[in-house]
Amino acid sequence: MKKILIFKSKGLLLGGALMVGGLVSAQVQVNQLDGFGTAIYDINSQGRAVHGNGYYDFATNTSTSTETEVGQTVAITNSDIVLGMIMNANEDYVPASRVDGTWAAYPESAFNPSEEYTIYDISENGMYVVGQTGWTPQNGAWGFIYNTETEVYTLLSSDLYEYGAAYAVNNDGIAVGWVDDLEPGTLRMAAYFTEAGEITLINEEYGEAQGINNNNVIVGQYSGKAFIYNIDSEELMSFDAPVGFESIFFSDISDNNVVVGFAEYFDPLDGFVRNPYIYHTDLDAQPVAISALLNDLEVDYDETIFDGQAYKISIDGKYIGGWGNGPAFMAMGWAIYLDDLFEDDTIEYCEPALNCTDGDVILNVTFQEINNDTTCSPNGYGDYSDMVASVEAGGTYTMSVTVGDGWFERVSLWIDFDGNGLDEGDFIGEIGDGGQGETLTSEITIPADVATGEYRMRILAMATGSDNPAETDPCINDLDNYGEYEDYTVNVGELGVSDLTSFDFAYYPNPVKDVLNINSQKAVKSVEAFNLTGQKVISSTKVNDSQINVSSLAVGTYVFKVTLEGGQIETFKIVKR
Repeated sequence: MKKILIFKSKGLLLGGALMVGGLVSAQVQVNQLDGFGTAIYDINSQGRAVHGNGYYDFATNTSTSTETEVGQTVAITNSDIVLGMIMNANEDYVPASRVDGTWAAYPESAFNPSEEYTIYDISENGMYVVGQTGWTPQNGAWGFIYNTETEVYTLLSSDLYEYGAAYAVNNDGIAVGWVDDLEPGTLRMAAYFTEAGEITLINEEYGEAQGINNNNVIVGQYSGKAFIYNIDSEELMSFDAPVGFESIFFSDISDNNVVVGFAEYFDPLDGFVRNPYIYHTDLDAQPVAISALLNDLEVDYDETIFDGQAYKISIDGKYIGGWGNGPAFMAMGWAIYLDDLFEDDTIEYCEPALNCTDGDVILNVTFQEINNDTTCSPNGYGDYSDMVASVEAGGTYTMSVTVGDGWFERVSLWIDFDGNGLDEGDFIGEIGDGGQGETLTSEITIPADVATGEYRMRILAMATGSDNPAETDPCINDLDNYGEYEDYTVNVGELGVSDLTSFDFAYYPNPVKDVLNINSQKAVKSVEAFNLTGQKVISSTKVNDSQINVSSLAVGTYVFKVTLEGGQIETFKIVKR
């Protein structure tokens, strides 16, 4: 099956020379933290980070100390949930998290305060925590996964291995780390774990898995090589150490597949010397020294302090945190902002083929700005993706499709809202109820939680007969089947203030905690709010002093619909904290 490849990269590193093209427009910046012991252990998409001594904000390049009862901070999510260790009443340090500025220890039913634990990571959704138990002669040390919602603690032990650890975890509760072989003389091997306690080796060479993203892609190292492993495809890629180094390690990976780590060699006088590295397919087929990337982008930074290891990257691939050479508790931390240097990956779209020469054809598609009259396209596939329909998340719009009179046709619709290529999971539904030589019409509702941006839309008219359902496969490639596919583009506009030409409208703050303010030159007639499943959670015809009390809403994202005097409707998305 032929694939249509849509490339959205912004620059390439070819043969070791950076072709900076679109890359130079990115606002790349390097910040150095003050003081030793400021190694960055984690950083989120807002540039807020944690280090052993407290918190760090990239925007202001300032650190603040942790509270006195906090022994360590090790991870932070985009919603500012912090993972760490706090002191209990017996002055023991126990695993805990900081939510909305308040620390709370995890229950003793899961974490025995008389035992020792090392914690490493919390999933982006705040549901899973991973780490390692303290070592004892009787039991050794093992990794664990803790579910913060169910309060279930799973020890990742097995009779097949001797010891283990879990270093990182994703939103599905898949953790990564290592286990030791029982055979004498063998050492740890990279592995991943499920919440049920299942252990899977990535390979049987010496190594560790150190990072995982929410697409089930794992990074780590084995036998001096860095690796990337895809759980779903079982594909394993490895990378040799750069020239002049003895080994290379990958330590973290973002959701858009930007990988960070470090290469190292041993110097008899200085010990282990490390340099931070980055890998992404937009750069090169091999990992690239971050210093080389910064130099090619002409970024101003102090080369004397920029060394050591790149340790963590935010899930959107925009911030990197790490520290200089030396142990983390003594090293000086640094952070890099990459802007949208690696905004998009390649998207693959299958190219279908059908027979539309016998009247089983799309004659017109009308949807928002699109009003396209067509005839039978070669091999039953017409690419009109340069035609764009503008919509808003949560909005409902009319679509009509006119079909030929070859036979009884059913019309199917797909929109690639997940951005990973068209498949049956993108099936929106059937347009109309089928017919022969007719114009079929349906109302299309755009999901309320769809991010702004452009998405591929595919329409199919297929000779199914009146007794059969609409086709759900967007990729049929068989000229013995009768019908026609057509592709278009849907642009989901930004929710919030609409195009206001005759009056002003504004809402704040966003995110909001208790009170949402609405400012409008026109009177507010009603306010409705919906959660992302479409359930109405607020319905009011009274707005006191232009304020809406949202304190009763659970933490999450909501779509508000405000009706103004004269029937004007404003729709916007709010994050409730």
